Amino acid sequence: MRKQANEQRSKLFGDDASFQQNQFRAERISWVVMTIVIVSALAGLLGGGGPFARDSKTGIDSSSVSYDRFARHSSPMTLDVNVGSGSERQVRLRLSDEYLTAMNVKSITPAPTSTALGDKQQILVFDRSAPPVAVTIRFQVEPMVFGLQRGWVAIDNAAPISFAHFIYP
Repeated sequence: MRKQANEQRSKLFGDDASFQQNQFRAERISWVVMTIVIVSALAGLLGGGGPFARDSKTGIDSSSVSYDRFARHSSPMTLDVNVGSGSERQVRLRLSDEYLTAMNVKSITPAPTSTALGDKQQILVFDRSAPPVAVTIRFQVEPMVFGLQRGWVAIDNAAPISFAHFIYP
C-alpha cells in the first residue's frame, strides 16, 4: 500500500528532471531580478536617496540646478536653483511651461516678488537681500505625469540649463 502511494506521489509531483531544471532556472532568474531591484534601490535609481538619486548641472554664468533624477508620481521632490552672485538687485528666473504643466508646484522659497507668462515659459522675479550675494531658490514640486519629464531653467538672459526626471508610477 505504501509503495503504491509513493508511486502515485512520484507520478503526480514527479521525479521529472526537466521540470526540476526549469524550476531551478526560474528560481535563479528570480534571485537575479530581486538582486537587481535591491541594488537599484540602494543606488537611488528608484527614487529616494542614493548616489545616483540627485544630479546637478551648471550653466555658463555659474548658476546651477540640483534636482532628483528619479521620483514617484505624487511624491514631493525638490528642484534647487543656485544663482551666482551678481550686481543686479533682482533675479529674473525663467522656467519652461512644459515642465510646470507636468508638476504641481507646492511651494517656492523664497517667494517670488512677481510672476509673468512668456513664450512657453514662466518668468519669476526674486529680490536679493544684498546685490553681490548668491541666492538659492527651492521649488517643492509633486510630479503629476509618468515617464521622462524634461524642463529647463534660465537666469536673466543666460542660456537655459536643461534637466530631466524619470517619474515612476
